Amino acid sequence: MAHLWMALAAACLGSEDSGDLQKLQGTWNCKSIVVDGKKKDETKHGGELVIKGNRYTLRVYEDEPDNKVMFEIHPDKEPKQIDLMPSAGPHKGKVAKGIYKLEGETLTVCVARPGIDRPSDFTNKPGSERLLRVYNKVKP
Repeated sequence: MAHLWMALAAACLGSEDSGDLQKLQGTWNCKSIVVDGKKKDETKHGGELVIKGNRYTLRVYEDEPDNKVMFEIHPDKEPKQIDLMPSAGPHKGKVAKGIYKLEGETLTVCVARPGIDRPSDFTNKPGSERLLRVYNKVKP
């Protein structure tokens, strides 16, 4: 049964040759957040990202429920791509296309609102309908 699950997970996650999925596992704290070109206070809007397998939970600091998301990465693309599929909220069932980069203990993710083209760079200008977050890995 475990072998079947691993095969299904590998099929859903695409190419993982770079080991990025393994590097993403764990807890990440938001260092900065920019929404549609406007810097937000990461202590109120950033949250903590907990990644397990191909799912993550975003725990925000305000009085909002945790955001549970399934994701798929494509580390073989340039820039590396990530697709997010929220399990609840206004974008439930929709795919938000984005890009990511891992630099040591820092994860940068730039995602467009569902229905918008995938970003090709890590800029976030007003009117772009993008979310740019930078996370630092939490040491165990």
